[in-house]
Parts: sequence; C-alpha cells; structure tokens
Amino acid sequence: MDATTRFDTNVVGAMPVIASYFERLELGGVINKLVPWEGEVPLGDLIEIHPRIS
Repeated sequence: MDATTRFDTNVVGAMPVIASYFERLELGGVINKLVPWEGEVPLGDLIEIHPRIS
C-alpha cells in the first residue's frame, strides 16, 4: 500500500464568479437591447459565453 497522496490543482480565478454575476444581471440581454451589432451571434451572447470558455 502506497502512503503518498496526489493532488491535482487547477487555477480557476474569478471567472466562474463573474459569469454567474453576468447571468444574474441578465447582462447579455441588456447588451443585446442597447448595443447595435451586425454579427451573426448577438454581442450579449458572446459576452456571456466568453467567461465560460476561458
């Protein structure tokens, strides 16, 4: 039996907290209503997605 313990760590930072805060504020919807955008994906959706993939 091996008495050593292994730990894997990940540096997460503040992004999960920021993403949750954006969702609670419904920031994506507000940005979609207020900011003119001609892209295929609504700008507010991009704002909400970015913190999740970082």
